[in-house]
Amino acid sequence: MEEKRVRTVRKIPAERHTRNLYVAAYIRVSSKKGSQDESYEAQATYYENLICANPEWDFVGVYGDKQSGTRSDNRPEFQRMIKDALDRKIDLIICKSASRWARNIVDGLDAVRTLTGNSVHIIFEQEGIDTRYPGSVGIMNISMAVAQTESEGISENLKWLYRHRAEAGIFVAHRGKYFGYNTDDGKFHPNEDAQYVSMIYNSFLAGESMTAIAEALNFLGIHNVWGNSWQRDTIRYILSNEVYVGDLRIQKNPSRNVITKMLDEVQISKYITDHHEGIIDRTVWNRAQRKLAEQKAKYRPYEDKAAAKEMDQMVLDMVQDGWSGREIADRLEITITQEKASVRRLKRIGLLEDRSYESTDEREKEVLEYLSSNGCVQRKTLLEHFAITGKQLDRVLLKLKYGGKIQQKQRGTWEVVAAEECLRACLHNFTKCDKY
Repeated sequence: MEEKRVRTVRKIPAERHTRNLYVAAYIRVSSKKGSQDESYEAQATYYENLICANPEWDFVGVYGDKQSGTRSDNRPEFQRMIKDALDRKIDLIICKSASRWARNIVDGLDAVRTLTGNSVHIIFEQEGIDTRYPGSVGIMNISMAVAQTESEGISENLKWLYRHRAEAGIFVAHRGKYFGYNTDDGKFHPNEDAQYVSMIYNSFLAGESMTAIAEALNFLGIHNVWGNSWQRDTIRYILSNEVYVGDLRIQKNPSRNVITKMLDEVQISKYITDHHEGIIDRTVWNRAQRKLAEQKAKYRPYEDKAAAKEMDQMVLDMVQDGWSGREIADRLEITITQEKASVRRLKRIGLLEDRSYESTDEREKEVLEYLSSNGCVQRKTLLEHFAITGKQLDRVLLKLKYGGKIQQKQRGTWEVVAAEECLRACLHNFTKCDKY
């Protein structure tokens, strides 16, 4: 009888290849003050050392924001971390506490659910929460609710303080906030910069543009209250601020809900006339406000967005067909200002190429050399010689003028001058008032 052969099968266990976890940390401080910077750096160093010390973890990086935690959309590093986690670059995130993760329970839990749903887990050190283990969600809900309540409480206390200050007419001036005033003791005292405030108003009413005034101040080496160069917007701020006529508006900016960012129902704003010593005469102030209002009406001709959009499309079609600005205005029966406003909107959204910020360095050299060789030259001659538009030429001439290279001798005529002569030209409309 044939003997049966029995085959023996030996099971070989599969070799398991496990990789280290990709681990990152998230940190957040609420402000950009110096003390907060030290805390930020200390936390970053701590978490880098913590992660690198674990042989089963691979350090991905530290993501950090210097922002309030009531919203997640204004925290770029938080958003970048979420994206990297969803791209499988992170397996585990360590955070100091739920309040550092978010002070808005909706945003905070949404982010946690998104990550855990994609097998990315979070450890909150302070609360001892690890989303890899059951039961962590309930504790996390409570922690984030407490963090949101704390934030709302702080916000309401501050609003209460501001409202009662406004009702009582109490104002606390921040140090160095207002150009032309010293406010160290909480009161307004005009300082040596008050003369330049008067110069700004006088120049504006004499016909100088805000851009020209800013460039003249920069040329003179005068810095704004923050120690920076002047821009068009900072000049507008000086011209429109009631502080410079001696008035004061308390709680000028409306308060908002700390979580939803919606305007609060109760808003208290108080306007106080003759609160302190003004730098600008009230007649001058009123004239400046009328001129600002006229400019605003001039450069914002459309209140109806649908009408503006329809006009923009017609202007775009005509520009692409080679029509000039004047021809477009005449054909559409609009002002040249309205035509220019449409062109600016089209450039802003990218439908027309914007060349207004191209460098003029080479053109400046050419114009300067031509004026040096030919002496006093009319603007018309410069236009014909260089074959450029009037706007392009004016930009070049303005930069050369406030750069101390050329001077306008008489209307429409330019020549090269010494720097000190150009300085006197810059100061032509900067007439000091008697008081300052």
